[in-house]
This record gives sequence, structure tokens and C-alpha cells, in this order.
Amino acid sequence: LRIEIDWRPGQWEVSRMDYRSKDLALGVKGQARRVADGETHLRLDLGAKPLSVAVLKKYFPARWLASSKIEQLVSAATEGELQIHKAGVNAKVAEIRRMLESGLGEGLWFDIEVRNVSGNFPGGYPPLRAVNGRIALENGRFAFSNLRGVSGRIRLTDVDGSYDYSPASPGVLQLRARGEADLGELREQ
Repeated sequence: LRIEIDWRPGQWEVSRMDYRSKDLALGVKGQARRVADGETHLRLDLGAKPLSVAVLKKYFPARWLASSKIEQLVSAATEGELQIHKAGVNAKVAEIRRMLESGLGEGLWFDIEVRNVSGNFPGGYPPLRAVNGRIALENGRFAFSNLRGVSGRIRLTDVDGSYDYSPASPGVLQLRARGEADLGELREQ
């Protein structure tokens, strides 16, 4: 761990924090400060070298965030690699928890590339295999581009679109997809 911190009453300024282990290289910059209502406000920017799904599951604080949706997503992933191009948070801790359950606002963002990610999702869905592409979150909207992968007997060769998870317009999905599908299997789902 390599760290440069400036501490003042009620505020931590992290000009550099690099954590390196045999399976993770992570860098964080930003601040944590106590605000007028006694809450902790975080403004952090994160970067990491490519990491495997196993490492993500080991280090990701899904339980700390108290989000059953995020925890289900992380636990469903079984293999693959993620490249975090950018990620960050600018919100109070309570706001972060609320956003993860009821809709994401402007306080969280990321831009990641997924490589050969596979997963098994609950609810009778066929497993996802060999998913590659880019996924970003900004202003409560997930955007995905050039996604490719296999789900059951459905092979997707190019998926682009967005899913709005903001409180203002939750659930709005825009999608453009190309691939091959077994229509009998689609009807069963």
C-alpha cells in the first residue's frame, strides 16, 4: 500500500492511494469529509489494472453497500475479466445506498470493458457465456456498446443500447442487437 493523505478535522484528502497485491492493482484519489448533517460525503476516482471476476468478487463491497441487486449481479458472474477505464463516486454514503436500491443519479459513474465474462443468473435464465464489450454508467444511465456473447442457443454479435436506472425515468430501455436465435427457446423464456 502506498498512500498520501492530508488529514484535517472532519476531512481526509487522498492525493494518492495505490494498493497492489498479487491479484489486484488499484489506485484511488479523492476525499472523504463530514458535512453539516453529520453524514460522510465521498468524492473518489478509481482506476485499476485488468481484474478477474474472482478478484472482483473478493474485493467488491456489495454487502457494505447494502444492495441486494448489486450483490446478485456480482454473485451471478462466474468467470472473465474486467478493465476499469474510469470509475468514481461523488455523494453521501446514505445517498449511494439509496441510489443502488431505487435508481442511480449523478453520484456514481464507471466505464468498463468486459472480456469473456460468463454468469448464471437466477430466475430460470440460460447462462451467459463469453460476453465481451463495453459498459458505462453516467447520470443514472447504463450504456452498452459492442457487446457480444452467448445465452443458451442465442448468439449475439453486436448489442448497443442503454438502460435508464435514474429515478426520473427508470426502466427505459433502448436496444439494437444483431445475432442468431433459436425462436423455440425464445418462446420458452
